[in-house]
Amino acid sequence: MLVKEFEDGLLGSNTFLGWDQVSKEGMVVDCGNPPEQIKRFAIENGIKVVWIVLTHGHCDHAKYADEYKTAFPEATLAAHAAENAVLTDPEANVTVYFGGAEAYKPAEESLNDGDTLRLGEGELTVISTPGHTPGSVCLYSSEDGIMFTGDTLFANGYGRTDFKYGSFQELRESLKRLWRMGGTVCYPGHGEAFRISGS
Repeated sequence: MLVKEFEDGLLGSNTFLGWDQVSKEGMVVDCGNPPEQIKRFAIENGIKVVWIVLTHGHCDHAKYADEYKTAFPEATLAAHAAENAVLTDPEANVTVYFGGAEAYKPAEESLNDGDTLRLGEGELTVISTPGHTPGSVCLYSSEDGIMFTGDTLFANGYGRTDFKYGSFQELRESLKRLWRMGGTVCYPGHGEAFRISGS
């Protein structure tokens, strides 16, 4: 799988485009950047986006989800089953703290721990990592040794848990699970890519 990072989204968030090199099927991970640049890159490189996945429902990762659906109408918008409560609640999706109160639509497809998302011959496994939000997920490719970690895990820290529905106890257990994946290259929701050094 190849990965292209688009930085400087809302509140400094990252949007990623990952795609299978053979089939050219692709996946957008998080929607904090407007879709114009990503759509242009996809067209120029012959990438067909079939998935739009939200690692969680905070506004800096979900704000432009509807616009991505318009840009890539054949793609399915997916998020963890527990995240609809965050997406549809302006306090939980934190828009009330940034000059507005927006309620986002629920995802079209609900994801659960252990689900797989196919991109051509490759696949990513959904890893449920509650704590930052109840439906936070990571997306892991065992074949490529990479993982999209959203706001669960950063290069030098982890997501905050003081927003509505956050839980430090749950996040601690999620981090223990990820730390066992030593050697995995991670693409976080904010900041630069890094490698898990644990085992």
